[in-house]
Amino acid sequence: MKGDEVLFTFSGELAGAVKDFSVREGSTVFMVLLAAYQALLYRYSGQPRFTVGVPVAGRPDRELYRLVGFFVNTIVMTADFTDTPTFRTLVARVRDTVLQAFEHQHVPFKQLVVALNPDRASSPSPLFNVSFALHNMPGPRPGDTGLQLKRYPVHPGAVQFDLHLSLKEFPEGFKGSVEFHSSLFDTTEAALFARYYTALLEDGMARPDVRIDELQLWSQEEAFQKAAAWNDTRRGYPRQSTVHGLVEKWSLSTPEAIAIQHREKTLTYARLNEQAGVLARNLAVAGVRPGAIVAVDMERGIELIVALLAVLKAGAAYLPLDRNAPCARSLQLMRDAGASLLLTDPERAAGLSEDHPPGVMILDEESVLESRHGNPLSIDFGGEALAYILYTSGSTGIPKGVCVEHRAIVNLTQNENYGRVCPADVVAQASQPAFDASTFEIWGALTNGARLVIIPRDILLEGHRLKALLLKHHISVMLVTTALLNHYAYAQPDLYASLNILLFGGEMAYPAAVAAILHQGAPRRLVHLYGPTEATTYATFHVVDKIEKGARRVSIGQPIANVHVYVMDEHRYLVPPGLPGELYIGGDGLARGYLKDAERMRERFIAVPSPPFAGTRLYRTGDVVLQRPDGSLDFVGRKDRQVKLSGFRVEPAEIEYVLRRHPMVTGVVVELIQEQTENNYLVAYVTARSGTCPENAELLRYLRQQVPAYMLPRACIVLDRFPITANGKVDRASLPRPEMVAQAVRHAPKTPLEIELAALVSELLGISHIGAHDNFFEIGGNSLAAMRWVARIQERYGVSWPLQALFEWPTVAGAAAWIQRHTAIHPDIDVQSLSDEEVDTLLARLLKDREELA
Repeated sequence: MKGDEVLFTFSGELAGAVKDFSVREGSTVFMVLLAAYQALLYRYSGQPRFTVGVPVAGRPDRELYRLVGFFVNTIVMTADFTDTPTFRTLVARVRDTVLQAFEHQHVPFKQLVVALNPDRASSPSPLFNVSFALHNMPGPRPGDTGLQLKRYPVHPGAVQFDLHLSLKEFPEGFKGSVEFHSSLFDTTEAALFARYYTALLEDGMARPDVRIDELQLWSQEEAFQKAAAWNDTRRGYPRQSTVHGLVEKWSLSTPEAIAIQHREKTLTYARLNEQAGVLARNLAVAGVRPGAIVAVDMERGIELIVALLAVLKAGAAYLPLDRNAPCARSLQLMRDAGASLLLTDPERAAGLSEDHPPGVMILDEESVLESRHGNPLSIDFGGEALAYILYTSGSTGIPKGVCVEHRAIVNLTQNENYGRVCPADVVAQASQPAFDASTFEIWGALTNGARLVIIPRDILLEGHRLKALLLKHHISVMLVTTALLNHYAYAQPDLYASLNILLFGGEMAYPAAVAAILHQGAPRRLVHLYGPTEATTYATFHVVDKIEKGARRVSIGQPIANVHVYVMDEHRYLVPPGLPGELYIGGDGLARGYLKDAERMRERFIAVPSPPFAGTRLYRTGDVVLQRPDGSLDFVGRKDRQVKLSGFRVEPAEIEYVLRRHPMVTGVVVELIQEQTENNYLVAYVTARSGTCPENAELLRYLRQQVPAYMLPRACIVLDRFPITANGKVDRASLPRPEMVAQAVRHAPKTPLEIELAALVSELLGISHIGAHDNFFEIGGNSLAAMRWVARIQERYGVSWPLQALFEWPTVAGAAAWIQRHTAIHPDIDVQSLSDEEVDTLLARLLKDREELA
């Protein structure tokens, strides 16, 4: 393995302290140094148990000392931190482990490997990946040979293990070497490791009765200085302004400038302000009072933006609903928020059930313009007024409402240091309003006098049409999810080349995909963003101008203006650069908190009394990050089970909560399956009541009625029982890998074309036994997978298949019929394999063709 090393020393004073401590504790210098190494590995990894390889001379008897030959063997030391011991306790534990291991040092390492037969798929080294060595054999002295000796360190450029710490004793102290695998560490990280090893050893000598996780790796003074420097983000902005107040200013200064465009329709800033003011007055007459919550359930379009702005002008806060979510979930959110009114369009209103909220206002193009109750209204309560409530997946099984104030939105959109929007810009609007990225898109454009262009969903998912739209409307700023960026990075990497600013975020980015964008179609500015809904869309940014070869992550960067970020451990001590810790966020971007949920508020929004946070309110994200020496952040993962799919936060516990209420289900475990970097999905494992066996399709239908589409597992697998660990918990690692089967195959693919298409779906979704009538979106397909299927069909059959056709023909049989109609492929159509809806669609198309020919 390719590798390198970093050399370091520590003083004779520390070496003397180690020797004195080892004598007092009845151990050896080797045991103390090994204990410190294990402790630092624990601090880095958080793993309570792991192994360390140690080479031994293999000469236990004095008679072997002068015998020529290679006797070196390797023994494996187990480290145990399950109870987070003190340093003194750890040294005693290591002493016992070392003495027991030395009793069996004669057993050849190869024999041990053969006996244990470990799984070596994930590592070339069996039994351990890190090692430690202390070289305390005296070297030759110049007087013995008459020669003058000088050491020249030479490293071969290759290593055996991921990490190896080697120490050698000299009269002036210890000299050490940290060897590292280059794909896992770099020189800076290895140097930090050496520095922290020395610091931990020093504090361990000074405070041996302190727990391992509380030993200091850097001084408190340095920690405070670094935190202050990295969070020097203060920048002026109109703190007391409201969102609608800023939009009104542009309606006065540039009244005829186009504010919004959707397809061929446009609306100027003057008309936008007027229409929103009229609707605000109508809302007030309908009973909407300042501070009230108004639910908005509308298709993306000009009327939706007018409605959102009108709610703010009425002094109320809007609750955006997911248009694609089940009605039952929308009702649940409205009731929880206490919404006083529902703003919706005629199409949605027609499907409302009898138990809808008491007030409903139906909007269409005419009613928005209709002024029935006097002058337009605009109420301004300042920056602390509530602007919107956005619900996110909840770990308790119940969604939680995040309350965001005007000030947080204004801070996000004004004087921002990550992507300044100006009146000359044209901003793309691609997100649904229930997704917090829409906050930046809509208000980032309209509070800065820019033009907002709403991108229809069917165009967003077809690269060639999207590129044409970007060029046609001269779009200069666009925000996309990481999932969408990853897709187009391989399918059409030059798609975004015309943009001034491309922002992306929502889940972990893959360096290879970002590198493809940079090399083949880079916008003028590419910005990676990170932030939870509780921090008002985004909290950190990183301008990406290059991806280093072999990079493992794309940095999430540093805090945006007037936002602070801190990396802390479980004791809320600042974590030094290079070590993982939990990210805490503070500053003007922070949400007010959770709606009607004091318990979760106390858990997540905290006040830390100690410096440097005294008087500061922080949000505990649950995200694990590590800080680079320059203060920038790398996202590592989650402390809990929360996952990100297509940019959405998903709590598996919420899905489990819903499924447990199914009458046949007794137990549920939902897991994220990661087969490929871009093919992550959820699987639900369930146990059923005696005598019942719910089918996958039935459970998915039950879920589909209560959770949004992005939360649906790809499959529900029924087990007799869950695998259990020795501690009596569900052994998630032993859950069977899903050999997924689609819905009951009533009609297998029959024609050659259907068989080919079924094979494509099987490859894309990782599913076997695809039925001719199985709905692509009901067996795990999503928008990105649909884009890939469309691209494969276009490539293989030379047919320009619009994505909309897939939504109309979402089965193998339907797709085959469509392709046959539009190409020279005319094998017999197995009409019996089509559903009733597909037959009706086919007949309608055939009749239309006949009319056109006539």
